[in-house]
Amino acid sequence: KSYWKTINPLSQEQVHLLTGIGFVWKAGGQQVLQDEWQAMYQKLKAYYERHGTCNVSQKAKGDDGRIGRWVKTQREKYHRTKPNTTPLTPQQIEQLESIGFQWRPGGTASNEETWQNMFEQLRAYQKEHGDC
Repeated sequence: KSYWKTINPLSQEQVHLLTGIGFVWKAGGQQVLQDEWQAMYQKLKAYYERHGTCNVSQKAKGDDGRIGRWVKTQREKYHRTKPNTTPLTPQQIEQLESIGFQWRPGGTASNEETWQNMFEQLRAYQKEHGDC
């Protein structure tokens, strides 16, 4: 494990700020990270072409399981729920979305979307009944 993860964990904001100025997180530099990301993206794309979905089980055998774990990490990065990771770039988000990647598999609404929907229902009720 690297020093920064085990001895002095950084907040996501600190990671984001350091990444924003080009801080190198891994030996070989940012290019190594980009190359690794692209290689996994290509594997996901091939999986999508075979199966018609980007929802890959993390428990699958072999390479598919590895892809499934990578997919989970991309969702965590997107929703910023995985601490101490480099956030996705706009280009990475665009690439994933271009193959039908779902940030919330199964179409589950975010907390904000759920709140907004419930608020609209309450507003309609209040308009109809005069109270809430």
